[in-house]
Amino acid sequence: MFWTPKPHRQDTTQLLPTTQHILHHWDASRHHLVHYLPVPLATPLEVLATLIPTWDKKPWQQGGITEVGQLYEGGKLRPFPDIQREYNLSSRLIFPYLQIKSCLSQNKPSANNAREHLSEFELLCTHRKPLKKLISINYSLLLQKADTPNDTHIQSWHSELGRSITKDKWDKAYSSHRGITSCATHLELQRKLLYRWYLVPARIHHMWPQSTDKCWRCGHQRGTMTHVWWTCENIKPFWHEVQNVISNIVRTQVTLTLELCILFIPPDGTAKATWTAMYHVLISAATLIARFWKQVAIPSRGLHIQQVSLNWVYETAFANQFGTKKHLKQAHVMWMEFLSNHTTQAAPKECLPTPTQDDTP
Repeated sequence: MFWTPKPHRQDTTQLLPTTQHILHHWDASRHHLVHYLPVPLATPLEVLATLIPTWDKKPWQQGGITEVGQLYEGGKLRPFPDIQREYNLSSRLIFPYLQIKSCLSQNKPSANNAREHLSEFELLCTHRKPLKKLISINYSLLLQKADTPNDTHIQSWHSELGRSITKDKWDKAYSSHRGITSCATHLELQRKLLYRWYLVPARIHHMWPQSTDKCWRCGHQRGTMTHVWWTCENIKPFWHEVQNVISNIVRTQVTLTLELCILFIPPDGTAKATWTAMYHVLISAATLIARFWKQVAIPSRGLHIQQVSLNWVYETAFANQFGTKKHLKQAHVMWMEFLSNHTTQAAPKECLPTPTQDDTP
């Protein structure tokens, strides 16, 4: 039952709750533990009998084939003559072989690269590896971040951008907030952007074709996630102001990219204090764009500076209560120096628009 794909299992409602719990977690995490799905290479041969009606396992087991992995070579199902020759099988098994080939035709690598050998977990299960440090090995496998088929947000970003972002950069995107902010709202907003949570016009049109897929700001371009947040001509002036603010803070010209501003991937070699200062400017910009959702107007420079200042008020209060780190103090000093040099731009106190129910992203 453990190796049988979920749709083909017998009724599990009569199992003990602990067994059901184990099966649930196995189904949720097995793509980290095995190299092929839905039928892993370590699957015992008798499982195929539950997948293929009238299939007989005995002639194959008599020849010495006990698991699915013995039928694979180089990431592909081996030709029948090769299997027949190695295991001394009867030529009458050609039809059962074709049944196996059809059954395993949907078998795909559980990661981007096809792997020929059994995974470390499968080696343990088939007793090809000493049963030592089981907990450490399995935790290590589960914690590995791989581009699995479930990472649809990554595939969608790559499709819209027309290029791929490396795994190392995605790892930075997931962790760029650590030690930078103590505000849960910032983390929530960052995750919403990473996982493409916002209902942009193109996504709404996909769900409800009667709605328009055009951007509400410019009115003529398709409102994808990339367009609404980054490439729309009407939002570019705001990002230009953000660029000026960041360049003045770090005292060098900074080129903004979607990876930096929307995915929060810090440039290589950026000091932590510098990234902290940049992060609070960028997360404030994203906060304001979300507040101006479904509006033609864009946030002003004054509102942006106000928002960054509010962020630092919160961070300062948190630091006074629980202590702070050196890079946070340095970033705060950089922001205060910017304010002292740009008091005239920061002076106007504008009001944020009051969102209606339809404007809430």
